[in-house]
Amino acid sequence: MLTAEQARMRARNDINVYNEVKAIELAILVAATNGLLDCTVSTSFMTSGDASLLYYADWKGDMPNPVLRDQMDQVIANFTKLGYSVLRKTNSATGNTFSWVVAW
Repeated sequence: MLTAEQARMRARNDINVYNEVKAIELAILVAATNGLLDCTVSTSFMTSGDASLLYYADWKGDMPNPVLRDQMDQVIANFTKLGYSVLRKTNSATGNTFSWVVAW
């Protein structure tokens, strides 16, 4: 029988988490190179396109989805462990997606 941790790992889509982390890492590198102390990411898998509506709905509590919540939590945990501040902010251009705001 699977342990609870093994079951959670199977449910998590690690590709989505990996791609989101990489998109944010790239934005951090570009912003830091330009002398900035924060960056906003709004063109990643979780923040743009069809899937972003589902991530936003979960974040806002309109359509709870424990798998999507876990994926977002993994992204946040990754950067928090590295000392970054990570927030989600409603994307004012769409009103129904979010942007990651990362500061250092």
